Amino acid sequence: MAWEMVVKQERRLCKVKEEPGYFHAWENYSKPLAASPMIGGEPAGVFSKIFGIVEFEDGVRRVDPTDIRFCDEENEMLSVFNTRGKAEKFKETLIESEQKEKELCPTCKYDNNGRYNSMCSWCENFNCYEKKGE
Repeated sequence: MAWEMVVKQERRLCKVKEEPGYFHAWENYSKPLAASPMIGGEPAGVFSKIFGIVEFEDGVRRVDPTDIRFCDEENEMLSVFNTRGKAEKFKETLIESEQKEKELCPTCKYDNNGRYNSMCSWCENFNCYEKKGE
């Protein structure tokens, strides 16, 4: 049995500060830092940062990841999932509010199915139950 491996370079459509481009890869850039000559100064170390490599019409540049906004199908799927999540959260909120409406008044123990107790300070102050005849 023969295995075939296909290596395909993929690009992603993106915008960097409203300038369109193709995202190619992430680069982990690092460089050594010398120790500070001051007494008690910073020790030697390494500066490290992630950059995105983006191709623009006028050339290729390193770009800060926070400036990249993807505009392709993969990013569109995130939007779909986010919208679905918001819809599910809204549905849960509606269900919770319906359950709260069915709870008994904590003071007079009347339910809110059209009944209102004018002697109950909770019902009177919060006006949370329908007043009969109004």
